Amino acid sequence: SPPDAAAALVALEKAQPIFSQNAGVHINYAIANLLEGNAETAESTLEELTTSDESNERAWYWLGVTRSDNGKLEEGLEAFTRAVDINSEYKDAWFAKGDVEGYLGKQEESEQSFDKVISLNADYAEPFRSSEMNDADVYYRKGVIAFDKENDTDAMTNFEKSLELNPENHNALYYKGLILFTQEDYEGSLQALTEAVRLKEDFANAWYWKGRANLKLLNIGEAVPDLQNATTYNSNLTDAWYYLGVVLSDSGSYEDGVFAFDKVTDASPENAEAWYFKGIDQIQLEKTEDGMDSLEQALQLNSTTFTPDLQANAWYLIGINQAGDGNND
Repeated sequence: SPPDAAAALVALEKAQPIFSQNAGVHINYAIANLLEGNAETAESTLEELTTSDESNERAWYWLGVTRSDNGKLEEGLEAFTRAVDINSEYKDAWFAKGDVEGYLGKQEESEQSFDKVISLNADYAEPFRSSEMNDADVYYRKGVIAFDKENDTDAMTNFEKSLELNPENHNALYYKGLILFTQEDYEGSLQALTEAVRLKEDFANAWYWKGRANLKLLNIGEAVPDLQNATTYNSNLTDAWYYLGVVLSDSGSYEDGVFAFDKVTDASPENAEAWYFKGIDQIQLEKTEDGMDSLEQALQLNSTTFTPDLQANAWYLIGINQAGDGNND
């Protein structure tokens, strides 16, 4: 873990004039400032150092870290590129370069940088890093790149390698669970996602897919709290609200079902199925006028997933209601 940055900063401020020609002191001074939130001081210190000594790869690396942490991703990438140009074995800089390239959407370049990291026999040189933990993160990032390309085989291989090095990588477990879900291995998916939420309790997306896996396995009693947790940790997760509404409605909790579907239709008014199921629940609650409005809203939407069977049932319920009101049109 990082040292006491405040105490280090005090000591390094005193050392700066004494060791004015010592680049390491200046770099450590910049790191201490960065850790204390003094990004401008850190950046200016490192810019002065890279100007006076353009061949100092560590100064370029930490300048990249400082810029990237400040949201200057393109400038950070330039600094990391300078660092690896100076020292092609600089594992930390290759890692950081691949990381920033990923955030910038440069997936091919990011993958190449991470491949370079894996190919190097060198250790990570910078403080606050552990080789196995960071190699685990490299494989995880490579897995995400493959996953985004819909190459599930390579993605799973990388996620498994990540978990071999760091079994507590909750993100790798999450993606492993997603892939197993799409492969209809719901037991395996549930196992991975259960471990992911154990490691990161507020992992809303993992709770959502855990709930979906439990639904596939007909573990309804476990699915409800999973979906509730998903919406608790991310109240904007409309897919979780939708499935929670479906499960609650099926169990006869119509008020709670309407509440869940309200969340969906408020956030995604184009979701015809949510309007439909909300209408069904409202009818069950004898809020017939609201139910008819919801069903009519569902029928007005052009949704390819709103199946003909559901549409036919909506028309039937509207017709029954109109007949009851004496409207036979």
